Amino acid sequence: MLTLKKPAVAICTLALLFVCTISPAYASNQGITPYMEHITNGQCVLSIPNSTATVTAWVQGHTDTTKTQVEIELQEQFLLFFWNTVDTWSATNNDDYCIVTGSSKVTSGKTYRAVATVTAWVGNDSETQTITTETVVAD
Repeated sequence: MLTLKKPAVAICTLALLFVCTISPAYASNQGITPYMEHITNGQCVLSIPNSTATVTAWVQGHTDTTKTQVEIELQEQFLLFFWNTVDTWSATNNDDYCIVTGSSKVTSGKTYRAVATVTAWVGNDSETQTITTETVVAD
């Protein structure tokens, strides 16, 4: 019975490898391009000089955008994969552009990231994207 397990494992491994290597190549040949209906661009930037975290996030909607919103969470890492919200900022504008900047004191040696949720509306129809910065260790 032990000899049947080795070929079965080898076949399953090869099948999985084949599926994993074919799928991305197939998808890339289909000309799939990400498209956002209302958001033209957005960005979130986190910097931490002298134990003060500064976060700036913005969203730019298409020309027919009637309202934009930016919400930012500054998060501190605890344990390995968990995050606590340290501070939040938000703003809403009745046009196609919105920007938010905030700052907060942080603990030296701790790891932080910023998560921005940006939304653009055209009438009652909205589109939301989430932007997460790279992690930064406080000075």
